[in-house]
Order: sequence, then C-alpha cells, then structure tokens
Amino acid sequence: MKISVILVVYNSSDEIDFAIQSLIEQETGDYQLDVVLLDNGSNDADQTITILRDTMVKLNNLGIPTKVTSLVKTRKDNSAWLYGSKLSRGVWSCFLQPNCFYRANYLKNIALTIDTYYSNYDIILSKVQIVQVDKDIYQERSYDPSLWQKKEKDIIGIGDMKLAPFLSTCFRKDIIKQLVIGTEHDMWVDIINKDLKLAYANVDSGVLVMGEKLNTRKRKALFNHFSRGKNHWKSIPRATEKKIITISVKNPSLSAQKI
Repeated sequence: MKISVILVVYNSSDEIDFAIQSLIEQETGDYQLDVVLLDNGSNDADQTITILRDTMVKLNNLGIPTKVTSLVKTRKDNSAWLYGSKLSRGVWSCFLQPNCFYRANYLKNIALTIDTYYSNYDIILSKVQIVQVDKDIYQERSYDPSLWQKKEKDIIGIGDMKLAPFLSTCFRKDIIKQLVIGTEHDMWVDIINKDLKLAYANVDSGVLVMGEKLNTRKRKALFNHFSRGKNHWKSIPRATEKKIITISVKNPSLSAQKI
C-alpha cells in the first residue's frame, strides 16, 4: 500500500523537530511511504522553508521520497492540506502538524487495518491523544471516534479539538478533489452530506500538544513517552483530571465501526 504523509507548517522552525523524527522512526510494514512538506506562507525570514528543505534531503537519503512546496499566501482553511495531498504519490493521504507526532507504529498499523478491513472505504478515522500543557502541568484527553453519538450536534470541531481530525484522518486520495474548501467543520458536514464511506479504526495515530509552547527538553519527554513508549514523563507533572471528548455524526447510517 502506498501512503503519503502531508505535513503543513507555518512559522514552525522551532517546533517541527519531533514531528519529523516521528516520521523517521516509523516501524516498517507492508506500506510504501512518501512525504509532502508544505510551508503555508511562513514569514520568518525563510527559517521554516530552510528546515523543510534540509528535511527533504535527509528523508530522501533515508529512502523516503519527499518533496517541498511553499504557498505565497497563508491559507487559514483546509485548502493547504488538500493541495499537499494532490501533490502526493500515495493511494491514501495522512496528515501531520508541527505540534504533533505519530506513534512509532501508526503507519504500519493503519496500513494493515485498511488492507484487512477497510480497503473499499473513503475515509478512516483513528484515535488521537491530546496533551494540554499549562505552567508545567499536563492534562491528557482523548479524541476517540468510537464514542460518536447518533445525535444532531456539531460535527467535530469542538473548541480546541478543531485541529485534531486532520491528525486522526486518512483520506483515499481519489476523493480529495470532492472535498469542499473551508473550515474543518465545513468539510466534515460536506463529507456527511456526500455519504462517503467513513470508518473508525481501532488505531492510535499520535499526539497533539496544546497550550504553552514547550522547550526542546519537554518536547523530547513527550516524544519519548508517547511515541517511543519510554517512561520519560517525570519532567512534566501530570494533572489529576482526565477527559474524554465525544463527538457526533448527523447521519446514523454513518455510525463508527470498531474492530
């Protein structure tokens, strides 16, 4: 299976390191990976685009086909992600953000899951762990599509969850051109209305870090703990509260499937 990862960044030269590292450390499996690095109109004196170009050379040298592109004007909707997907080579498109990183087994597991259960589906949703960091206290929350409720509420995009769906979602590339340009909420409403085949895979995709900007030491602690599975979490105290965020779908026929 051919899988593409699209990483969209904006003025992210100081926080992109572990997103890239999570790509490099992906476990091997029955998939072929290529990467699209897209600069969404950064205005940081070429610092971000320089890092992307250096990363392209590094990934290509590791045998991961990679290309870099840049938008002249910053896009605040989903068009940058969709444009990056159109440049990719894979049959499936997955997404990554600078303040996110994949678990080391994500691409291997999602490829196996799609091949085994969902080869004729259009969109596959996975779980995301959200870590909120404020004043050295961290709080974990889960974005879990298996908890969808069959009620007419907002479709995804709940508060600070609005960025999570891209990290958790794999799109079949041939349906990308069908998706509406707009906010994530607009896109998901459009997906529901188009009756595309949507499924939930019992796979942990990665971690989305919210809140204060972390220094390298703390980002490394997060990365080691969640991506590499090492217990390096002592450097950031943990909050006692743990929440599960639930989302809903409009059409009961699109209820999530769990394997």
